[in-house]
Amino acid sequence: MGARLTKPARFQLVDKQTNHVWLKLLESRDAGMRLAIRVDHENHDDKIERTLRDARVGQQFVLVLGDSGEGSESYVDSVRRDPDDLSETPPV
Repeated sequence: MGARLTKPARFQLVDKQTNHVWLKLLESRDAGMRLAIRVDHENHDDKIERTLRDARVGQQFVLVLGDSGEGSESYVDSVRRDPDDLSETPPV
């Protein structure tokens, strides 16, 4: 079974450490939900890893998240720095 991806959603960075960021979902029926994402996840390309490492607490992003199945860690499949870009089109 392949990766499952979410629709683009707006998240805010609420905390970070060297290898993890904590994100809060800002909209939808699950608004307020928080999740931890490992910065150096094997599915992150250099751009995503760099974006997560350079992010500031309070910064907002539109993210598409992925996971490989039950019990797997979530990862960032794509990131948009513009918090108003909720389009389904993948970022350039």
